[in-house]
Amino acid sequence: MTIKYPCPNPNFLLKTNPFTSVTYNLRDPEISKPYTINDLVYSDNMSDCDTQSVSFFYDDVSQTPFDTSLFTDTGSSFKINYTENVLAAGKYYLTYKVKYNSYPLYNVQAVPFVITIVDPCDNPVGVTPSTLSAQEYTITQTSFTYQVPVFVSNPTWCAITYSYTISNEAGDSALSFDTTTRIFTFSQVDDLSLSGSTSKDYVVTVTGQAGISTPVQG
Repeated sequence: MTIKYPCPNPNFLLKTNPFTSVTYNLRDPEISKPYTINDLVYSDNMSDCDTQSVSFFYDDVSQTPFDTSLFTDTGSSFKINYTENVLAAGKYYLTYKVKYNSYPLYNVQAVPFVITIVDPCDNPVGVTPSTLSAQEYTITQTSFTYQVPVFVSNPTWCAITYSYTISNEAGDSALSFDTTTRIFTFSQVDDLSLSGSTSKDYVVTVTGQAGISTPVQG
């Protein structure tokens, strides 16, 4: 009686990697790439050599499992999950291995592909300023406040940093600005030189910046 090995030297070859490098922007919908085993490998002993399986992992020496909060493999599609996590931004080098389930020594590993996760707020399209209202303050009057209307970033969820400049620095002594609340407070009790004999105009310019975009002024 002769007992034959059921999987003699299978011709087990990778097909062209269908997973191309891709960029995902935070808050975009998930990206899904469907696949089947037949999309990934060719084997002329497919039926004799049992079923096959695919495993995805990071392209490193340890074959580290991928972060399941960022990626999902359903067995029929590989997904980049929806995420808002700004700490996830970066490049991820992934690959996959296909093997025979009963004969794991027969396996092939694909050329890696790159998934780049980008925080669009690092380089937003821009910021649209609001319209500011002129303010008038009389020296010695009770202090009052003025809140700068919100500027709008694109994307709209990107944080904006506010600052201001004044045409004559002497006028700084009559106001203060809270960059978090966007509130100016006007108060000056004794320096009549700021107004001259009647009044003086000071041009206050508020600047908003998101990410590394060009600052805009209101």
